[in-house]
Amino acid sequence: MEKDIIININTSAVVASVVSYGKKNAKPKIEYTEVNYIDFKKDIDFDLLKQNTQKSLEFVLEKIYNFLHLTGNLNTVNRGYVFLSSPWIKKKFYQIKDENLKPFLANSEYLEKFIGDNGTVSQDSEIVSAEILSVKANGYNLSLTDIVDKKINKIEASILDTQIKTEDKNFIEEIILNKFNTLKITFSAFLPVFLNQIQNIVGDKKDFAFLDFTGEMMEYGIYKNHEIKDVVIVQEGRNEIIRSLVSEKISENNIEAEKTFILFLKEQLKDEKKKQVQEVIDKHIERIKKEIQKQTEKYDFLELPQKTFVLSYGLMNLILENYTFLNQIIFINKSYIKQFVNFENDNHYNIFTAVEADYIYQTQKTN
Repeated sequence: MEKDIIININTSAVVASVVSYGKKNAKPKIEYTEVNYIDFKKDIDFDLLKQNTQKSLEFVLEKIYNFLHLTGNLNTVNRGYVFLSSPWIKKKFYQIKDENLKPFLANSEYLEKFIGDNGTVSQDSEIVSAEILSVKANGYNLSLTDIVDKKINKIEASILDTQIKTEDKNFIEEIILNKFNTLKITFSAFLPVFLNQIQNIVGDKKDFAFLDFTGEMMEYGIYKNHEIKDVVIVQEGRNEIIRSLVSEKISENNIEAEKTFILFLKEQLKDEKKKQVQEVIDKHIERIKKEIQKQTEKYDFLELPQKTFVLSYGLMNLILENYTFLNQIIFINKSYIKQFVNFENDNHYNIFTAVEADYIYQTQKTN
């Protein structure tokens, strides 16, 4: 049976899963998952993040290799998919358009040139993907398949362009190939995967927000009128709460702070310490709120969408629910994703690789 290795790299952890595909139209099945949390220090430093990511990536790859070896499946894996978030990936959103008084034929060659000619790549980088987020033809929101081989006067498209530094891509690729030297590796950005899941839920609704909350940062995106208007990146991820517990002398070090934070989420702290931790979290939320307001005040259209979609982070949901700048929060969680992905058992569930497995499956079905 054909299998893939899916790897998710963010600033909290490296996650790797083995995914199998059965008969046609069968859901993908995650057979095995390994997670390793990335060490972090007092200050955010990308070079240090790379070093610690390497350790975590090597650890999960070793576990995946051992699983495949023990189950006699080493030769069944040919493809590896790597999904990356900021700061590994740089994002650019832009709108493009073309119009003519006389109708013209929008065949596949024209559409490919229309989209491809509008992107720019930094000299030290490579394009990971150029995703078409929305398309209008003659003023109507349509899909690309609706437009192909039709005569139109005007076309507009909203594009998400994601790039990675060649040096960083080679760095990750080399680590993977050292363990799986015949693997065909495809790099992707995580954001299009996240948006795909949201659009599966909301259908044709045109306004929503999305929140991606990882170790070192938080990304808050605004989607209005079928377009991403902006993505605000705030360096106030989960790790910053842990750092603050140490700097406020509530905990002596990161390890102790991590334990204190977990106890807080489980509501197992005594009243005085619980109050101290809550104050740290309140300050954290207020900093994020102010930064988002600062980065979005330039938009005269801005009224934050009523619905904000968040990947479910287990106990972290309790914190996210208190983010006062959010309205209605909708968590993309295990019960939702189980409609589309099977798991060997719940020990091998991870929301990141689960939504990525579904994205790969859906993409392959339509190609």
